Amino acid sequence: MQPSFNSCIKVAVRLRPKSTKEEAEKEEPVIVVDGSNIQLLTSIGETHFFTCDQCFSSDSISAVAQNKHQQQREVYEYFAKPLLSQAFQGFNTCLFAYGQTGSGKSYSMMGKIGSKSELADASGIIPRFCQDFFIHVEDLVKNYAETSVSLSIEIQISYFEIYKEQIQDLLCSTGGNLSVREHPKNGPYVVNLTKCLVTSLEEVQRWLAVGNRKRVVASTSQNKRSSRSHVIFTIVLSQRFQEIIDGRPHVVDKHSRINFIDLAGSERLASTSSTGVRREESLAINLSLFTLGKVITALAEKNFAPYRESVLTWLLKESLGGNSKTAMLATVSPRAAHVESTLSTLRYSCLVQVGSLIYL
Repeated sequence: MQPSFNSCIKVAVRLRPKSTKEEAEKEEPVIVVDGSNIQLLTSIGETHFFTCDQCFSSDSISAVAQNKHQQQREVYEYFAKPLLSQAFQGFNTCLFAYGQTGSGKSYSMMGKIGSKSELADASGIIPRFCQDFFIHVEDLVKNYAETSVSLSIEIQISYFEIYKEQIQDLLCSTGGNLSVREHPKNGPYVVNLTKCLVTSLEEVQRWLAVGNRKRVVASTSQNKRSSRSHVIFTIVLSQRFQEIIDGRPHVVDKHSRINFIDLAGSERLASTSSTGVRREESLAINLSLFTLGKVITALAEKNFAPYRESVLTWLLKESLGGNSKTAMLATVSPRAAHVESTLSTLRYSCLVQVGSLIYL
């Protein structure tokens, strides 16, 4: 049976600030943000209008110098934190970042890696979520300790990337070229993927550091540190409650999967002048993102969705077509030179939002 399009997708757009170089060029703005409304001005005088659930915008580097950490917190509080309570209720949740290379996806998801004090302020969605996650676990354990109900919690994490349609395990030194299979009940999964049992935020931070060092990144004409792969960080939460009702023990199990997906940035080959390995990477990235668009369109139109045309869409099957609580963060650039890519990203986010509203 073909699953319907996920009716719980929340879409937000984040406009990255201008760089020092872009500020010096004094370009006329091509994006105007007003609340949740966006206007995009093209080079031929066209104006495109978009609306999403929320927009996050920094108009200049001076504004970012004052509030960049605050905006990191705002993005998390509005966009990702609601997924926390849903996960503990037993729902699968998913948050993915989509946009052109260099538009701020990895910064939004992971944040800036620096000194301890800087990391605490500039950390992204994933570190902030993990911190609140373990605070919630501690509170839950304390609350149940005061009742007659017994509680056990198990937490597993995994971290991998999809590089040129090959799955690389980021938590294992020999975890390359893993395959995908589909469980009749639980959906697609990665065979022999490392799953680490964790009991604290510190353990998760250490594993994230291991994985981040192994990610495939490279310098391109558009981004000095461009992600060359799609990266998926997963938390699996298992809860077991046992309580006595009418003198008999009753066991309740809740299992939820939390996916954070940092998609590699889309690239226009004509503007990046990529050759060799960089060109192969760009082709693989663009093909998988194109397939993701095909899947979303097919689901919105109630047609057959070609999940298996790419590893990415196959693994996202339950998040897009299942009962997962899903959110999409679209990141865009303010540069006039990137207006075509920005337009494509905004249309993509509109497709996701409108497609999900069809089934509300």
